[in-house]
Amino acid sequence: IREQGVSPTDTLLARTYDQIALIQRDRRDMKASLDAWTRAIEIRKAAEGPESPEIARLLAQTGVPWMELGDLDRARGVLEESLRMFARTSGPDDVRRWIPLNLLSDVEGRTGNVALRIDYLQEALRVLTRAYGENARAALTVRQNLATALQQVGDAAGAQAVMIPLLPAIEAQYGPTHVRTLFARQTLAIVSKFQGDLPAAMAQF
Repeated sequence: IREQGVSPTDTLLARTYDQIALIQRDRRDMKASLDAWTRAIEIRKAAEGPESPEIARLLAQTGVPWMELGDLDRARGVLEESLRMFARTSGPDDVRRWIPLNLLSDVEGRTGNVALRIDYLQEALRVLTRAYGENARAALTVRQNLATALQQVGDAAGAQAVMIPLLPAIEAQYGPTHVRTLFARQTLAIVSKFQGDLPAAMAQF
């Protein structure tokens, strides 16, 4: 890209750094992913000004490396600022808000604030369902996270109510032997057991 003489403020560079950051995150190199997202944010700011929905999204992505580097306060700070930026630039129905909402739910889950975790997940699910429907892949992820959070607070009935329609939706998209399907099946089995429905639990196990 640089050899082609692309301007240093071209958003193509920002998109490239975003992809590099995702690769580095998946390789578990959190410092490298953080550096790449920081570069992407700098380019976006030069091109678009100090705030935009895309800058808010990129800022949210930095929450993952901060969490994995063990700095939950910094992760919470960037994620909350991401939500404030979305509020200032695009409003509450921007589907990209699901990213900081879902990640904030993880932060709150790790720090024991499960009720707040559930609130964040419910709002993430709202914006995803409004934009893409409840069976979009991101929505399936949030629904499973919500079931897990409900189970954490002892609401096995609520978790079971989420999982019963969720399992066939996941299986339809990923197939019966995919790890996501197996994990969903295990989750349904566990919450069914807590509900005292041992036949249903055994059927899933």
